[in-house]
Formats: sequence, structure tokens, C-alpha cells
Amino acid sequence: MHAAAVAACVMIGPGEERMATRISLSLAVFLLAVLVSQPAHAVEFSADYVKRVDGKTARAQIYVKGDWIRLEHQGGVLTDLGYAGVSIVRLDKQVVWLLLSKRRQYLTVPLRKDHVPPLTETMEGETARKVAREETLGKYRTTLYEVTAGSGQSAEHYYQWVSVEHRLPLRIVSLDRDWAVEYEHVVFSKQQDFFFEVPPEFAEWQPSPPSTPPSEAY
Repeated sequence: MHAAAVAACVMIGPGEERMATRISLSLAVFLLAVLVSQPAHAVEFSADYVKRVDGKTARAQIYVKGDWIRLEHQGGVLTDLGYAGVSIVRLDKQVVWLLLSKRRQYLTVPLRKDHVPPLTETMEGETARKVAREETLGKYRTTLYEVTAGSGQSAEHYYQWVSVEHRLPLRIVSLDRDWAVEYEHVVFSKQQDFFFEVPPEFAEWQPSPPSTPPSEAY
């Protein structure tokens, strides 16, 4: 045995061993706390986002980095100032920034729950879930679930395809009304932070009295 190792064995007594054990346990508890405090869902990906409601289909290129979301809308989103081609959803700030490229301006509107695409497998108001089968959607292996949200006369039923590896709901279809969302051509990869910030050359729109602030249409 190396001389230094022998010396270390000689110098460490029972008291020191107990101290070392306590330090190791404290470190393990600290690391566990750090892991638990991290967001449970921090997926990063880009995709084509398709939403159908009552016969109308909206499409956008979507980029997601945890709770930051960027939507580049096909056809834009109509506001009182014109069409916003991009919306940036920031759950951490509870706001949505609507970018009006022609004006080099942006609107800030309060976050609403309908601004946020479905990014977790647990659905709002979910009361029941059962596995139907496994299917391949695109190039990803998914679990198909039958999900119920609500109860009684107000209950709504869905099919939901969830990526086995990333736990992302790649497709959700209502069985009770004309409503569906889907992520197509999904690529799971690291996203750049600047995608989720207002470009520095854009100025925030400020109403001039007695103007009425623009609609929060989105």
C-alpha cells in the first residue's frame, strides 16, 4: 500500500469516520433537494404546431425551452395594430409578447391559459386515464391514452398520444367536439435563449391618450 494511503488509514479514527459519514449524508440530502427543486418538465424542442377548433385550423412553427415558448404563426395573429407574426409566451413572467415586425414594435398582454400549448401529459381537470395501446407517431414511440377531464354531464373525453421517451403529448383529440392539437416533425434539441426574448430593435407599443389599448386578441 502506498505510504500516503497507510498514513491516511492510521490518522482516521472512529470519530473522524462518523464525521465523514455525516458530511456525506448531508451532501446527499443537499443534492437531492437541488434536484427536486428543478422544473419537472424542461423539454426543449421545435415542431410544426397544428390546432383545429370548430373546423378552423391554425398552424405555427413552435420552439420550446422549458417554460419559454415561441410561436411563429402562419398568417399571423390579428391585433388592432395589425398582424403579429410571432408570439413569445413567457410563463416565468406571466406575459405574452406579440411582435409586429413591420412596425418594429411589440405588444405585451397578460398570460391566459389558452396562450399555452399542451406540454405535459396531465390534462387540466383530468379525472381518469387508461392505456389503450402503444403506437408509433412519426418516428416516435408513443403510448395512446383514453383521458377523461371533468365529471358528469360536463365530462370530456380525449385520445392522447404521449412520447414514451420525452413524455410530451404529441397529439390530443377530443372525442366530444371538433378540437385537436398536434406537434408534427418534432425535433428534440437545445434551443437558443434569444429566440424567447424581444429583439433589441423592437420598441414596446405605448397608447397615446385618449387612445384605447389594442385588443388582446391572440
